[in-house]
Amino acid sequence: MAQINENCPCQSKHCPRHGNCEACQNHHNQNGGLPCCKR
Repeated sequence: MAQINENCPCQSKHCPRHGNCEACQNHHNQNGGLPCCKR
């Protein structure tokens, strides 16, 4: 089960992965981009 980050710095609040840093990073790594919090 994924750990939810209550203090997620991501500005994309509508994202279904918001707060789930591991899933977000995996998603962006697969698509060749950076998560919003790393831009």
